Amino acid sequence: MQRTRSLHRSGPRTLLTSVVALLSLLTALLIPLSTAASARATESGSLPMVTCTGSATQHYSPALVAATRLTTVTSTQNYGTCVDVQVDPDGPPVTSASSFVTFTAPLSCLLSPPVLEVELIIHWNGGRTSTAQALAVVSRTTGTTIATDTGTITSGLFAGKTINVTVVYPTLDVTGCLLGDGVSEISGAATLVVAPV
Repeated sequence: MQRTRSLHRSGPRTLLTSVVALLSLLTALLIPLSTAASARATESGSLPMVTCTGSATQHYSPALVAATRLTTVTSTQNYGTCVDVQVDPDGPPVTSASSFVTFTAPLSCLLSPPVLEVELIIHWNGGRTSTAQALAVVSRTTGTTIATDTGTITSGLFAGKTINVTVVYPTLDVTGCLLGDGVSEISGAATLVVAPV
């Protein structure tokens, strides 16, 4: 009878210990799986990995005038705010960036450039860079000029991911462009998005 009472006292304690051990094991197994699933969802989903907002300046050389002539366009974007949802394991989170693109095409006050393939250079905080091949499209609508560079990052940070840079400029001062010395520079608001393929 003494032995029987001892077994009854230790039975629930042994069961509780086994349950705790089993729960600990399941937790240890599920945490990595959950982390991996989350990473896969970010990688394969449509959510952006990085979104940046800032300002842009587009310079024309020579200045845009009424006559169409070969013009070099240099566009520089500065992003003071970036949201990074997928942190670079080899560096700090992306908090700021700048991008640069230049091309030469026949332009005038009224003629938009054709669709061109351009090289886009991006500098991130922390000294990191990216190079992208993109298609540059400029469209003019009532009140705005929209320039969009869309392509793939070919080297550097976020290599293999897609990139989109959109800049909204006010419409050119057509009167000054046609009758004055032309337009040599415009400024606008810029957005940069890096996303999974």
